[in-house]
This record gives sequence, C-alpha cells and structure tokens, in this order.
Amino acid sequence: MANTYPSDVSGAKWYLAENKLSYPYVEGERGTTPNGVKYSVVDAKNAYCPITVTIEGSTSLLFDTENGAEIPDMCEVQFSGLVVRPYVSSATKRIAYSAKATGIRLVNQPRVKE
Repeated sequence: MANTYPSDVSGAKWYLAENKLSYPYVEGERGTTPNGVKYSVVDAKNAYCPITVTIEGSTSLLFDTENGAEIPDMCEVQFSGLVVRPYVSSATKRIAYSAKATGIRLVNQPRVKE
C-alpha cells in the first residue's frame, strides 16, 4: 500500500527513527565523502507513515548511531525549510515522495537517565 501525504505537511508531527550520513553517487559508485544527512521519520498525524528527509551540506548527526548512540523513544523533531515533493517511482510505478529540508532540531531535549 502506497503512503499518501497531505499537500501541506506544516502540521505534521515527526518522530525520528534513524539518522545516517548521505553520500553522493557518481556513475553508480558511492563517493567517500558524505554530503549530507538522511533522517528517517514517521508522521504521527498521518498514520505513522515513514519518509526520509535529506539535509544536504551538513554532516552533523543528531545521534551518532554509527558509534553506539541510541535514538530515544518518541524523539520528536522539527524541520526548517521542509519541502516534500511527490513523484512517480520508475521502479514501482506508484507515487513516492522525496523530502529535503534546510535544518532539523529536537522538539524536546531527551532526558538523561540518572
């Protein structure tokens, strides 16, 4: 079943599932230097449908999961400059979405266990 998003995602409530570095591809080969970060999030106001948001130019992860950090449960994030664009996937022939943003921030700082 294809995910559907409203045309206006300004009221979305995003929860972070994963963050990882993004690498450019040249002629099918992955580059060695990261050029951004991909954030996998789910939208609580849209049946928890997942989407990946790319922020180019920054290589700062919210949580360094590659070195053992864990993303806290129910970690709400907010994007600045978020643009979600629908397109028809050439692989599935269904509507898919690309998403880019200019920034991300935690809505509430996670509490540290004492």
